[in-house]
Amino acid sequence: SLDADKCKKCNACLDACGMGIIKLEDIGNSTDCILCGRCVEACPTKALHFTVKK
Repeated sequence: SLDADKCKKCNACLDACGMGIIKLEDIGNSTDCILCGRCVEACPTKALHFTVKK
């Protein structure tokens, strides 16, 4: 998920994406996203995180 208050829209997450996701709202939601976590690691403000649902 994306914490909009922390996100500076620097696009570091999109630049790090190996799957070519081009919109912030598609991270973790697109069928192209493989949940590799590159975007989470690249985010300088830690605005992104994935949670596992049981």
